Amino acid sequence: MVITDSQFNGVLAGNRISHWLKLIRQVVTWYESKLAGSVGRYVMLDISAQQIYWQLLGLLADRIARGGRVGRTRLRPVGGACR
Repeated sequence: MVITDSQFNGVLAGNRISHWLKLIRQVVTWYESKLAGSVGRYVMLDISAQQIYWQLLGLLADRIARGGRVGRTRLRPVGGACR
C-alpha cells in the first residue's frame, strides 16, 4: 500500500501540528532525493489469503448491488437501446 500526497494531506487536515508534520515530510523527501538516492515509502501489511478473499467477496457484492441500482435508473449507456 502506497500513501499518496492527497491521502497524506487528507489525514492532516484540521490538525494543529499539520504545519510541522508537513515540514518534516518535506525534509524527509529532500533527504531521500538528495542524499539517499531514492524517494518513496511503503506500508507493508501482514494480510492473509482469507482476508483477501473476504475483501474481494465484499467488493463483488457491492458492485452487484450498485449495478442493480444503476440498471433501475434512467441512466443508460451511450448507444444503448431505449425501452
